[in-house]
Amino acid sequence: MKQASLDRTLTQNEEVQAKIERWADELSAINEVLAEELHKLSASPALERVLDRSQELEGSIQASAETVSSINAGLTRGIAEDKKLTRKLVRSNTKRKAIGRLAFHDSLTGLPNRMLFDDRLRQVLAQAARHGRGVAVMFIDLDNFKAINDSYGHDVGDAVLRDVALRLQASMRAEDTVSRRGGDEFLCIMMEARGEPDIAKVAAKIVQVISAETEVGDDKLTVKPSVGIAVYPRDGEAASALVTNADTAMYRAKRAREGYAFFSHIAAQSPPGGTA
Repeated sequence: MKQASLDRTLTQNEEVQAKIERWADELSAINEVLAEELHKLSASPALERVLDRSQELEGSIQASAETVSSINAGLTRGIAEDKKLTRKLVRSNTKRKAIGRLAFHDSLTGLPNRMLFDDRLRQVLAQAARHGRGVAVMFIDLDNFKAINDSYGHDVGDAVLRDVALRLQASMRAEDTVSRRGGDEFLCIMMEARGEPDIAKVAAKIVQVISAETEVGDDKLTVKPSVGIAVYPRDGEAASALVTNADTAMYRAKRAREGYAFFSHIAAQSPPGGTA
C-alpha cells in the first residue's frame, strides 16, 4: 500500500506540474500581447497595474513549477529507496524462513524433525486431554535398510528414505504428523484415534505401502517396516512415555515379524513384574 500511494502521489504531482507549465506559457504569451498594446496606446496606470500583476503571477507560476519538480525528484528518490528497502526485507524474511525450516525439519526428507515432532505431540496431547480424544503414536523402523546402505551406498539409501517419507505422508491424513526421527526411524501422530480397528487399518496400510518395491535408477529395492503403536491415554499420558512405549512395541513387531504391534497387547501378555 505504501508503494502504491507513493506512485500515485508522484503521478499527480507530475500532472500538476505539466498544467502549471502550460499555464505559465499561456500567461507569458498574454503578457507579451499586453506589453505590445501598452506601447500602441497611451499609458494607463490601470493597464500598467494589470501588466505588472500578470508578470508577477507568471513568476509565481514558474516558481511553483520548479517547486513541484523538486518535490517529484524527492519522491522519485524516496520510491527508489523504498523499493531497495523492500527488496532487503524480502531477502531477510526469505532467509529467516529458510533458517527456521532447517531448525525444525529434516534436511533429507523435509519432514518435521524430532524437535518439531515432540512439540506437536505435546500440543496434540493437551488438546486431546481437554476434549477427551484418543491419539495414536506410531514408531516405524525399516528392517533391512542397513543392507541397502552397505550394498548400494548412501546415495541410494537416501533416495529410499525420501521415497519412504513420501509414502508415509500419503498413508496418513493431512491433519496427522509424519516425522523422521533419525537414520531409518520415523514417527507418526494419528489424531483423534477412534479405536484399535481404525488404528490397525492405518498401520496395515503403512506396512503394505512401504513394503512395495522401490525403483532407484536401475535398481529395484524392497524395505520392510516394523510399526509399534502406543495409544493415549491407555498407554501413557506424557509424550515421552508414548514414544518409549511405541518404540517397545516396534521391537516386538520386528522380532515377531508381525508388521505392527500394539503396546497394550505386549503389556497384557507380560507376566507380573516382567516383560514378554
